[in-house]
Amino acid sequence: MNNADTASYPPHATVDSNIDYFDYLQRYSALYRILLATPYPTNVMFKQWYRVNLKLVNELDLAPTGQQKSNCWLEVGCHLLVEKNKSIVPCKECLIQCRPLQHDAWDSTTASDIAGFQNDTMGDLEFMITLQDEDYVSSSTTATKAKYYIQIYPKQQQPSSIMAFPLIIGPISLIGLTMQLTSQQQPTLNDQWKQHNMSNTIYHGYRLQDSSFLIIQEDWSLGTPGKMWDSALVLSQMITNKIKHDPDYYQKRRLVDLSAGTGCLGLLVAALYKNIYKDHQHTMPHVTLTDLPDALDLIYQNRSYNHLECYTSVKPLEWGNYQNIQNLLLEGPLHTVIASDVLYRPSTFYSLVQTLIWLSDESKHQVEIYVGYKRRGLALCDEQKFFDLCAQSFDIITVPVIPTVNGTTAAAVKQTNTNPLEGWILNEGGLGSTYKDTGVKIYQLIRK
Repeated sequence: MNNADTASYPPHATVDSNIDYFDYLQRYSALYRILLATPYPTNVMFKQWYRVNLKLVNELDLAPTGQQKSNCWLEVGCHLLVEKNKSIVPCKECLIQCRPLQHDAWDSTTASDIAGFQNDTMGDLEFMITLQDEDYVSSSTTATKAKYYIQIYPKQQQPSSIMAFPLIIGPISLIGLTMQLTSQQQPTLNDQWKQHNMSNTIYHGYRLQDSSFLIIQEDWSLGTPGKMWDSALVLSQMITNKIKHDPDYYQKRRLVDLSAGTGCLGLLVAALYKNIYKDHQHTMPHVTLTDLPDALDLIYQNRSYNHLECYTSVKPLEWGNYQNIQNLLLEGPLHTVIASDVLYRPSTFYSLVQTLIWLSDESKHQVEIYVGYKRRGLALCDEQKFFDLCAQSFDIITVPVIPTVNGTTAAAVKQTNTNPLEGWILNEGGLGSTYKDTGVKIYQLIRK
């Protein structure tokens, strides 16, 4: 890469006392997150309404401001999910209803006409769970022991509206079901007291091709490794598009998610191929997720939630640690390395580049390396330092999120697959062209 290539980067804000730093960070906030404003109940009784308080923020936990805040109109709905046969799937035995918050006289908040966000970045809703069939008694024991999740999703919006991806909360236990099915008895004081268990646990979900969900827990209190950053979301879309276009692309190949954070990228690949090759498990790609030892717990948790222990491995890897590289390569040669938002501490750039060199040189074949990067607060000279280090050993090219076929984007090519991979981030439509507004670029590093 030569210096002329830097012109393709998102424009870098120079130091200017007239420019508000938070306005600069908002510049590429095209994707917002629906998050919790307060804890939610984990024990829920049938035919009772429950309130959920929400907030709308970007990846840096910054809410829309100014005119964008005033114009913030985002209606949401709810889906009820349940864990069955080691999969998170839409619940068929129960229904969930969602409505705008019903305000009492003592409630000081402004009344809303919709469930969600109305001209504000703070929103709310009420939900109630009922039985799909009131005469369906045989499921009572199973239903009370099952793990339920609620997906809070944005309803179809106009193109100019706020773009946000769904929130998933849970697991939730349904209490009082047997009592409801067998009598008209009112909830006891003990039943009502059980409702006071509250939780802040949140997830975001990938909707897979069989309509099940891969759920990824986030813990924003952990900082960098505890959340799904924009680069991970755009890389996820690129990988989904690549697999959709060529389902056998990663067949029997080895993929490493470097500094995996929540594990969303590597677990997505494993989950997609678990469905594609469900009758031919021997053809599965081998996915390894790596991070610093103290950052692996969240990866293990997310792998466990989705029952992907047999399809992935997790290993500690510190950049610049050759022994860690050797241990990683004991599982076999690599085909692909993906790294999302790893450029945030200039002091680690040399170790990161050295790690990428080792991963390339220790494999028998050319290794595909993809780095997702979004400019935030990194100084231009520090950013250039990383790419200059890379350019000594790699050719660097910018990769389109949507693959091309004979010069035409794959999205425009008629699909012959009767069971296509569905977009996951914004309901059914995927990221679409929204990724262009995130400021994320994907670079492929090709060993010289």
